Formats: sequence, C-alpha cells, structure tokens
Amino acid sequence: MTKAVLSLTLVVSLFVLSCASEPVAEPAGEPTLPGISAEGAAEIDAFLGSAVATGQVPKAVAMVANREGVVYAGAFGKKDVANDIDVQLNSIFNMASMTKPITSVATMMLFEEGAFALDDPVSTYLPDMADRDVVTSIDESAGTFETEPAASDITIRQLLTHASGLAYAFSNPTMQRLIDVSGVDDTLRLPLVSHPGTMWNYSASTAVLGRLVAEVSGMPLDAFLKARIFDPLGMDDTSYSVPAEKTGRVVTIHSLVDGELVEAPTPDAVESAVRGDGGLHSTAPNYIRFLRMLLNKGVFEGRRLLSAASVDAMIANQIGSISVDTQRTTNPARSSDFPIGAGADTFGLGFQITASNAANPDLRAAGSYSWGGIFNTHFWGDPERDIVAVILMQQLPFYSDDAMAVYQGFETEVNRNLAR
Repeated sequence: MTKAVLSLTLVVSLFVLSCASEPVAEPAGEPTLPGISAEGAAEIDAFLGSAVATGQVPKAVAMVANREGVVYAGAFGKKDVANDIDVQLNSIFNMASMTKPITSVATMMLFEEGAFALDDPVSTYLPDMADRDVVTSIDESAGTFETEPAASDITIRQLLTHASGLAYAFSNPTMQRLIDVSGVDDTLRLPLVSHPGTMWNYSASTAVLGRLVAEVSGMPLDAFLKARIFDPLGMDDTSYSVPAEKTGRVVTIHSLVDGELVEAPTPDAVESAVRGDGGLHSTAPNYIRFLRMLLNKGVFEGRRLLSAASVDAMIANQIGSISVDTQRTTNPARSSDFPIGAGADTFGLGFQITASNAANPDLRAAGSYSWGGIFNTHFWGDPERDIVAVILMQQLPFYSDDAMAVYQGFETEVNRNLAR
C-alpha cells in the first residue's frame, strides 16, 4: 500500500470512528430500494445463457430496474445467427404491441390537458367510429353475416381497456370468420364482435387511440411520441423507422417452421407504419426508462411526464367484473393462445393487471401490470416488489412454450434473487 493510499485510509477510518456514536438513520417511510447482488446476477445469467445454449431461444436481452436505476442487465445469444454476430444490450428489437402502452400514456397526457374525457365517445373526435354494428351470426356456406346496432358508442376508456368490441383476426375466431366471408381484411372496418363494454377482446383499439392522439394534438403520432415521451425520457433509439446508421444493430427475427426456428435476414431498410398499436423499434435500455417513469408515478429523473393519479388509474382494474379472456389463435404459426392469467386478471388503461400469484409466489405480485409484443418481447412492473423488468426475444409464434418458459423462468430468477 502506498503512503498516499495509507493516509487516505487513515483519514476515512478516523472519520468513521468519529461518527460511530451518531449513526445516520434512513428517512422515515423511505425503504431500501430492491437490488440484485453479483451472485444473484450470476444466477440469472446462468439461466438465460442456458436457454440460448440449449436452443430454446436464439437471443435474449433482459433488464431489471428499481425507481432509481438498472439493477440487472444481460444480453445472450446472437443478434444475427447466420453471420455469427452477438446480441448487445443496445441491440434494436421490433417491439410490436409494446407500442400500445406508450400510445396509452400519450392518450392519458392529452386527457390530463382536458382534450377529452375518458368516457367520451371516440366518435366525437373520429366520426368514422360512430354507428357501429355488432355481428350476431355468420353463415360461412352462404358467405353472409347478420348484425345489430351496438348498444352504445365506443368510449375512449373502452379503447384503452380493450373492451371496445373490436378484435384482431389472429386471436379471435369470430373476426377471422368475418374476414373470410366478407373479403374485407380490415378489422377496424368490420362489425364489432361484442357490444362495447361487455367483453375483453385484444384488438386494434390502440390504433384508434393513435389516430385520436394525432387528431386532438394536431401532430402526427410519431412526432407527438418523440416530443412528449421519447425525448424527455432519453429514448433516443426508439422510432418507427430505424435510421440507416443504426440498422446494423437490428436483430433478426426467427419463426418456427416444422419444429425448427428459421431466421429471416434483417432488410436493408427497417421501418414500420406509424400506428398506435404497433410498429415501434426500441432497445431494452430505452424501454426500461419508460417503465421507470411508470414505477416513479409519472416522474423520470426529476421531470414529471404524467400525474401520479393517471399512473394509478392506468395500473388499476378499469373493466369491473369483466376479466381478461383467453385469446384463441386462428394462426398457430403467428401466435399460441394467450395470455397467462386469463379468466382472473383484469385490465387497466393499457396494461394487464395481475389478480394473484398465490399459485407461484416467485412470479409477480397481485396488482402488477404487464404486456408484450408479438415477437415475444415482454415486460412487467411489480409495485409490491418495487421493480420493473423487460425481456426481449424476437421469434414467432407469440407465447410459444419455449419463449414463455424463458420469460417466466427469468421472472422467477429475478424474484428469487431480489434483495433489499
């Protein structure tokens, strides 16, 4: 030890001794933030590394954060298997429906500003959403269907909660049959599959919210998201179109074909249509910043984006006695049935809300909020444990057994190794 280090050590030791009789207490009501030790991180690493090594998933990038910052980060597998390129923490993923919570936050920002009320009919602002019909029967042999007028208008709240009566074809057999008999491959133009407010159906409801945001703000949706959410949060790798200088960071997508994962090369231009229900590309470090804002009740690094009351409303049950229903796939190559928690979980203003983890306490606690994207990107926030987490894979089908085993295994390892 050098004399300089020895002297510094002596000074620090004397200071500690001088303060020993007057310990500094933590402020009342300020619990220690949760964290993950080096040993805990190694266990999570081992689990995710094994999942890649055994071929369950070609790649996985995962992060966990508390209110103040990231407590775990790991990247495993190949960004591009064919070219033997490792995935990195800042690799760019197609987030698909993980766009939806961001659009929902944008909607709540405008609600806070008095642009509309949540129980307003959306047709007040988007007239083409008025006078909807609900399908009552379908005759596939005749290629016809019958309808009746919707019992009520679709409200903005119902769009946020997926209780609008809209549905996606890949996860709703009735909507797929409507497309088959009508020849119209646009779920927003076809009749509703249920009366507004009566059932939960996963849908393009958030695409309508994206149009609403653009209409009432007077800004294109992508410009609004950038100005009001991405720039304030420092989400500089999040966009619908990936700039040419960043396309080398975009991960490939795998699809299950005849029991094997088949890789599609990344195109030269990576861009998606600007929609509220999907299309954003992002990274784990970017998305965890969005999730930290929610965990902090609308505040990120001292800057408020959304009120605490709005965040509380978004992560609370907003569909009453209705529960999230199992969405039955019509396209097994695209998606398995989903979600876990169907029949018990509820839905807030943009998030699935966990009803209970009594069957497995190592999973997220009751009151947690979550959602995912079609290419098996997933996140959750657990207010009881005071953490948020994201795991990004990039493969079809959605909710495949392998991808879900990795997702829930990661969650289990996180919660087992979480300490205060």
